Amino acid sequence: MQSLFFLNLSFLLSAFCVLVIECQDCINQLCTLGDESIAFKTPTYPDPYVNADPVKLLSVRVNPNSNYAFGVQYYRFVTDYQNDYLFFCDVDDFRNCSSSPKYSVTGTAIDNYFPVDYYDKSDVLYLFFSPTKSSTAWPGILGKVTRLDKTTQLYNNCSKEAIVDLDSISGGFYTLVSDHFSRQYFDHTFDLGAQFNTSCITKLQTNKATNIRMIVYSFQSNPQQLLNMTGIRANESSVTTTLLSGIKEIGDFKTYYYRNELTLSYSFTFVEDTDDDPYADYYYYIVISAYNDTNTPAFDQCQNVGAFDMSKTSIIDFSAQDVNSTFGYHKNSNCKWVFENPPFNHQLMISFYHFVTEKCCDVITVGGANLAFPSHSGSDIPWLVYGVSNRMEVVFQSDSLEEYTYMVGQARAINCTCPQSSITLTVNQTASISYGWVAKFPFCSPMACNSTITFDRDSILQFDVQYSASMSSNLVVTDSTKDRFITGSLSDTTSHDWLQVSFSNSLVTDLYKMWDSTGYSVSVKALPLKIQQIDIDLCSQEFIVLMGETLTYKYDTAIYRLDGSNCTGSQITSTFLSMSDGYLLDVYDGELANGALAMTSFNGPANFTFTSNFATIRLIKTNDLYRPGFRVIVAANPQISVYSPTNDCSKQNLFSVPLIGNGNDIKILYRGTTPFPGDYLGLYGMDLVFPSAALPIEIYQGTTLDNNNKIYGGDSLCDPITTKSALPSFIFGEFVVIKLVSKVVDPSASVFFRCQQQVDANLTLAMNSPVPGLLIAPQYTDIDYSPDPQTYSFIIQYLDVKDFQGIALTFLNPIPGDSNLTISYTENGNLTTQRLINESTVCYVEIPTWAVSLSYQWFCRTSPFELVNNCQRPLLIKFEPIFSPTTQQSKVANDWRQILLLALVVSYFSCD
Repeated sequence: MQSLFFLNLSFLLSAFCVLVIECQDCINQLCTLGDESIAFKTPTYPDPYVNADPVKLLSVRVNPNSNYAFGVQYYRFVTDYQNDYLFFCDVDDFRNCSSSPKYSVTGTAIDNYFPVDYYDKSDVLYLFFSPTKSSTAWPGILGKVTRLDKTTQLYNNCSKEAIVDLDSISGGFYTLVSDHFSRQYFDHTFDLGAQFNTSCITKLQTNKATNIRMIVYSFQSNPQQLLNMTGIRANESSVTTTLLSGIKEIGDFKTYYYRNELTLSYSFTFVEDTDDDPYADYYYYIVISAYNDTNTPAFDQCQNVGAFDMSKTSIIDFSAQDVNSTFGYHKNSNCKWVFENPPFNHQLMISFYHFVTEKCCDVITVGGANLAFPSHSGSDIPWLVYGVSNRMEVVFQSDSLEEYTYMVGQARAINCTCPQSSITLTVNQTASISYGWVAKFPFCSPMACNSTITFDRDSILQFDVQYSASMSSNLVVTDSTKDRFITGSLSDTTSHDWLQVSFSNSLVTDLYKMWDSTGYSVSVKALPLKIQQIDIDLCSQEFIVLMGETLTYKYDTAIYRLDGSNCTGSQITSTFLSMSDGYLLDVYDGELANGALAMTSFNGPANFTFTSNFATIRLIKTNDLYRPGFRVIVAANPQISVYSPTNDCSKQNLFSVPLIGNGNDIKILYRGTTPFPGDYLGLYGMDLVFPSAALPIEIYQGTTLDNNNKIYGGDSLCDPITTKSALPSFIFGEFVVIKLVSKVVDPSASVFFRCQQQVDANLTLAMNSPVPGLLIAPQYTDIDYSPDPQTYSFIIQYLDVKDFQGIALTFLNPIPGDSNLTISYTENGNLTTQRLINESTVCYVEIPTWAVSLSYQWFCRTSPFELVNNCQRPLLIKFEPIFSPTTQQSKVANDWRQILLLALVVSYFSCD
């Protein structure tokens, strides 16, 4: 009884209809919103707009200082999503609201699940439509503005909407909207859920039209709470009730068609939202309108309808419009196109390069043999549908309400032949591979294509790749070094004999949606190299070190021909230590012309043994920048061993090198890579820790066994009669070579080393042992192109040493040419300075104090770029404490590692 009373009361209050009153002109004059909504539309509605000018659509207000806002609801909103905007403004400046735009909507709002806008920023609202000049037609906008209480945000009033006359309602449509149904903008959060209980019965009717259409754009409710739709369905003859509840997926529009009467009844309860209850919120947005079903035959005279044998024609255009239509397809359309029988090695493809249909109701279906038809509607950028079978169908169906704009497409039989599989290039030759849109057609799908480009070894291959990806497709460019998975574009070079381009895609079903711009192209050119050939007889020297600094400019190439044919019973071995960016490496087992490509990259250090007695290493520079760091040692001597840490200088711990071996064994120590660019690169070298027991070894600075580079294991070149060598604790440079002069059998005999930079100043430690230490000068300090000399300073200090009388300096080598050494010390408060040059015959100096400063100046080398070393023999100075005669003989030598500390000061200055 209570429900019946409510229904009867609603009939009395509603006066059997709902009116939406408009001002006579709510565009050029400001209209006040009351209980009735006011409609607005683009000027050409219901026709699409094309080449339209900016225009004001509506001027409305609510009473100032009231608790009202604006609720904007749409029946149609389909515009160019990139260029055409509906502006919400609070100022009418007659210039498209450009002085103070507050909010804008573009695209297909009602199709994209945002059919309502809530605006509360001012008590006035101006709507401006701002399209761009375009020859493309778009359906446009139809909507209405409702006055909303800011607290309740109720769009519908059950007491006034018990009966709705669709013939008299402004705008021609009725909306059923839950409270607080709004979209996100400004400081509002995205909120669909209602916040109040509701219970309504609404009867919708039309006398001027034959039918009613109801579109459910958005809906959610508890499964136990129902929306009841009661009426005669359009294709039926008796009254039925349809129930709606639960969750409708976003975009899953539901459309219902009825005769001229429809009754909606519903009751929904607000529940606080919880994460455990997906039905806690209820919400809905429903649009209802009247239309005439003329019962005339469906329109089936679309362009080129019918069946087509694609073996006789490769392209067929089709359209939902008739031949006389500028834009707009017909109501009640039902058109069908059939494409079949493509030629051998061809694939059918449907391309929709423009369509804008009413998403709820006008549908394109595409199908192939033995496949359920997928449907598409709304608006979209161009897309493709592929068919693996030999038959495809396109069907377009529209309802009886609206003439939208386009549905235009093309059927094609695509040649699926892959590009050429093999290309061979000589120097300066070019070629190109293209497949897909760059070849004037999209590629087939599924598909697999492979092309291999080979080129001569006196050239380098430059390649440029352009690729537009699609779902389930891959483009991989491969040489013998790595696979490059392409995602857009790539320009690179390779020197490794061949390059392979592999494309593949796959289909899960018979049809596949893909953009029309998919495809790839590869342009290649064999560029000439600037070659210098270096012949090396490995049997005439112990080992050879190859360095990248021999190359200066882009595509400079060094070809090292390594001959071990005259070495008795020895294989050619190599240790690849480091290679920075900017080089391409090719290692051949044999001659360049016909040797097998054995290596193109490595993670150093890496050892490689050649199978033949001839090897070729080719190194190519790929830019004009200085790039240090390519290092490889090659030998045909089984007694050569190379040791290197596996990381750079900044992260090293001590690295152990066993010294056990027969006489003439050679141990090559490599410090690792240094940071570049960096400060004081020339001051990098190696900390060394030797065993306390004397060993039969020789130590060389650098990469040769030249006596000029020997720093331990021989007589002094300054005074060989009285002076012996001292073991070094630090050696500048990248390499140190240790040679065993006789057999070492002690398995514990090892030397420890690590990369270190000697640039720290004013570092002091007590030195309290008679074991001598050794000072070695660097060959350069930092990269410096100036002709000025470089200076490096040492500070030697002995602290708390009993019976200490002074410091002895013994010159193991004479001072190199164009160099000088300044010795400074303070005794009894007086500064004493002595300057020694190359001509000086001094081999021994005693300093009668506990500390001495040595400043060394030289001209011989200014940077690592200088491959020719003019520094002659390195500056070597043995230092040791002088004790009183009564205690000198009783001193016991401690481990020499406790002795040495150098305070190093680096400076640069110009000579006067």
